[in-house]
Amino acid sequence: MNKNKLIIIILIILIIVASYLTIDYIKYKTSPKCLETNNPTQEDIKEHLNYLEQKKEYKPLINKLLKNPFKKNVKDIVTEIKDELSRASFSMDEKLKIHLSSNIIELDRGNNCEVIFSVKNVNKNFSEFTYSITHMSDDCKNGELESLSYIETPIKNSMVIPFNEEKYQVIKLNIPKEAQPCLFRYNIKIESDNKPYTTGPFHLKING
Repeated sequence: MNKNKLIIIILIILIIVASYLTIDYIKYKTSPKCLETNNPTQEDIKEHLNYLEQKKEYKPLINKLLKNPFKKNVKDIVTEIKDELSRASFSMDEKLKIHLSSNIIELDRGNNCEVIFSVKNVNKNFSEFTYSITHMSDDCKNGELESLSYIETPIKNSMVIPFNEEKYQVIKLNIPKEAQPCLFRYNIKIESDNKPYTTGPFHLKING
C-alpha cells in the first residue's frame, strides 16, 4: 500500500469518528445540563455529575482529532482527555470541591442553573458542618444585595457528615431577564463544629 492510499484511509477513518462524536456532542449541547429537580437527593446530584463528566469528553476529543490528526492516535488522545477530566473539578483542597471546569459559571439573562460543591469530612469523627455563601466583589459595582439575590437556595445551611465521607450541596442560581451583564465573585465558607474548616471561591458571569 503506497503512502497516498494510507493517508486517504486515515482521513476517512478520522472523518467517520469525528462525525459520530459530533452527533453525540450536538445532542449534548442541546440537552439540559442543569439539574431538573428542585430538591435533588445525593444520588440525583452524583448521577448528574457523572452525566456531565461523560459528556464533556466529546468537544475536546473532536478538537484534538482535528488539530492533530497525524501526530497521535485516537487511543492516546482519549487517554489525554481522561487525564484532563480527572482534574476538571475546581478544588481548593481535599475538604472542598467545586464541580466546575474552572471556578466560573456563565449564564445568559433569563436562565437558571446551579453550582454543585461537595464537602469532605477529614476530622476523623462525625462532625457538623456549616456553609455560608458570601459576596466578595463584582465588576459592575452593584453590591452584595443584588449579588445574593441571584441565589435561590439558602446562603447558609448545616449538615452532618461521617468521617471520610462527602456530601453534595447545590447553589441554585436564577438570573432575571432584566439583569445587567456582570461578573460576580462569591466565596463558600465552611465551618466545622463552629471552627473555620476551609473556603473556596466561584464566579458568576452574566452574559448580555
